[in-house]
Amino acid sequence: MTKEALAFIKTLPNKKIRDKSLKEILSYENVSLWWFTEFFLFHRLKEALKNVKRKSKNFELFLSLFVKYYILAKALLRYFLGRLITLRYNTKKTENIPKIIAISYSMNWRNATMPGIKKQKEDIMLGNIINELIARNKEVIALDQDTSFFVDIKTLIEKAIYKKGLWKPVETYLTLAIIKKVLRTYREFREEVKKLKRDEDLQFLDPLKDDFLISFRYHIFYAMLYIELMKRVIEIEKPGLILITCEYCLLGRAAVVAGKLKGVPTLAVQHGNISPYHIGYYHPAEEISDEITPQYCPIPDKTAVYGEYTKKILTEVCNYPADNVVITGSPRYDILSRADEIYIREEFRKMLNLDSDKKIALITTENLPILEENTIFLRSVLRALKELPEVQAVIKPHPGEKSEWYKEIVEEEEVGAKILPKDSNTFEALYACDLLITCFSTVATEAMILNKPVITVNLTGAPDQMPYAESGAAIGVYKEEDIAPAIHDALYNEEVRGRLAINMKKFVYEHAYRQDGKATERVVELIHNMIKGI
Repeated sequence: MTKEALAFIKTLPNKKIRDKSLKEILSYENVSLWWFTEFFLFHRLKEALKNVKRKSKNFELFLSLFVKYYILAKALLRYFLGRLITLRYNTKKTENIPKIIAISYSMNWRNATMPGIKKQKEDIMLGNIINELIARNKEVIALDQDTSFFVDIKTLIEKAIYKKGLWKPVETYLTLAIIKKVLRTYREFREEVKKLKRDEDLQFLDPLKDDFLISFRYHIFYAMLYIELMKRVIEIEKPGLILITCEYCLLGRAAVVAGKLKGVPTLAVQHGNISPYHIGYYHPAEEISDEITPQYCPIPDKTAVYGEYTKKILTEVCNYPADNVVITGSPRYDILSRADEIYIREEFRKMLNLDSDKKIALITTENLPILEENTIFLRSVLRALKELPEVQAVIKPHPGEKSEWYKEIVEEEEVGAKILPKDSNTFEALYACDLLITCFSTVATEAMILNKPVITVNLTGAPDQMPYAESGAAIGVYKEEDIAPAIHDALYNEEVRGRLAINMKKFVYEHAYRQDGKATERVVELIHNMIKGI
């Protein structure tokens, strides 16, 4: 299913419409804005192939007509809040020291544990790197995209207070000229698309024609706005490098584009699992080049990855140049080398009022585009746990999930599972648990680093996205009736547990490199070398 959708999506933008490809029609600053729509359309296509019906499609299409006003209203509010932060924390700029722009997202602001500090909030993707850069006398300007539907004022204020103005909304750099340019260009694009729609030139997009119009009105507008904002950031701040997490997300992609246009090197830091056919990374060879033209997708100058497995995926499957991919390990995992000094299992149990005589099964959900797959997973696991009354469930929702669907399922299944906040510290929960149950989340690797047995549940009929079970490092379950026996084996079968422990060590090295607490240092050294042109 994934390969079929991928093949269709990758041929779509090359089809000619009146002697122009869709990539060329959507060209902006000589870069195609198609790359900003591809992720969304790919997942909508997978839904269509699975016959998932969206009751709200017509309403969604109607709302998209007004989405530019929503985007601008949100941008203006964040602009004013950003200006207030700048005035409140007007730090003096130091001349002649390297300046780095860091790009992240509001949902990455979560509870974290730092050495010497019990609990605090931090950007969990880039926080370690930023702190180390500042400690090494580098100037960092951290900018974020608000991933919430409304403006997440709480997170914005927390970031400003905790980090003394280090973090600002990217919209802080908004100007009237940028708004005018984006509105004017969007109007030109809209007229072109209207013409194509009227003449039925968009029929080749079926079954994605409506989804393309939704994506065009939302992602294309955002893409132009963020590209212009990032260009202005570069013009004003004159950074030596742009540090990015999630380089295929809207702001991340715009930062890469602006970096290419302005000649500023970009470094992406892996933020999650990368499977062989991940739409955010997979490119046929003909899509990759250093040239800036609509046919090529701009990728970061360097990508820091967790381990050898990911490097092979990017270079051998996704056609990234080998020199562009550097193995550093994950800075997020540095703290895990000191987990015994930081986390206390009994405190976690006490916080959630858990029974000290029972085992803890931690269940992590995914932010899946098809919600039905997530609900089937959670419901099946909770039903299985009813067969094991000596095991209590703790659910850790994915921070990117917009709804709280899991609460309804917990009530319906009547298992008394505890639900953690989305921004809670996953590492603390992993340290306290006896077992992790997940689909294909990066949390599985984190559990293995902490020597916790892992069960991956895949009831979709599709191949596993990550080789946890294939490698023997996790127990793979593909039928609901096999979940309870797998939980029993993972907790009590010493032969199974011993085999898992051996395979986990090998898996961790291949997928997360050395667990020496020095991944942050390796990324910072890479940044230093890139700024120096080494």
